[in-house]
Amino acid sequence: MEVIAEGVETDLQLNAMIAAQAPLVQGYLLAKPMDPDDLTRWLTEEPRALTTEPYGVPGPRDTPTDVPESEKS
Repeated sequence: MEVIAEGVETDLQLNAMIAAQAPLVQGYLLAKPMDPDDLTRWLTEEPRALTTEPYGVPGPRDTPTDVPESEKS
C-alpha cells in the first residue's frame, strides 16, 4: 500500500517524511491550490510535475539523520 502524506508545508516536515521512508507527499511546500488554468500552466511549465520520480526527495544515502523525534511518525 502506498500512503500520501498530506499537508506538508515545511522542509522539516518533508525531511520527517523522508526519514519515515514515506516519500509521497502533497502540500503547500510543493504547490498551492490553483484553478484549472493555473494547474494546466503549472503542469506544462514544471518539469517534475508529471514525473514518476519522487518530487525533491533524496535517495536513501541522502536521508537526513537529524530529524527531531517529534517530527517522525
